[in-house]
Amino acid sequence: MIDIDGGYTQDEQLAELEIVVEIMREHFGEDVATIDGEPWTAERHDAQVAAMPQGGGVYRHGIEFNIPPGNLEETYALADEIAKELGLTENVNNSNGIGPNGRIYYGAGREDGRIFLVTADSSELAGATYQTRHSDDESIIGNYERIIDDFRQENRQKYSPDTPIDPEELEMDDGESG
Repeated sequence: MIDIDGGYTQDEQLAELEIVVEIMREHFGEDVATIDGEPWTAERHDAQVAAMPQGGGVYRHGIEFNIPPGNLEETYALADEIAKELGLTENVNNSNGIGPNGRIYYGAGREDGRIFLVTADSSELAGATYQTRHSDDESIIGNYERIIDDFRQENRQKYSPDTPIDPEELEMDDGESG
């Protein structure tokens, strides 16, 4: 279960995400969480994923999961089980069981802002999202600024007028240069 008193610092939010990923992997397999096709790790998340601004000077981390297709009733029941393992309570305003169009939407959370959502439909598309609590801790803000700055620097280098153009990037599908 997640420490309901923590979750403000960058390290606490990463530790929280590790717990969530571990539980999701227990239920859905190792491939449920990845970053750029690689297995999710807290270190990779810390290096590559910025906290999300939520307005009002607060941020939070989130992670999306790829859930393998399955029986909708079982998926809904499993979502409820996972939420309880995480110490979250189903939000009946954000849950609808299995809808008439063969789609589920399960939502759970805490008053502190943590959110867990699972969606699936009869065409076998399924996914889940977990978001940490809001935080204005300087370590979260520093992570956001570092990741965004790295992204800006990469784009400046990539799209600078002084950047040499690789002729292979200009080749068209038929082999002609454009």
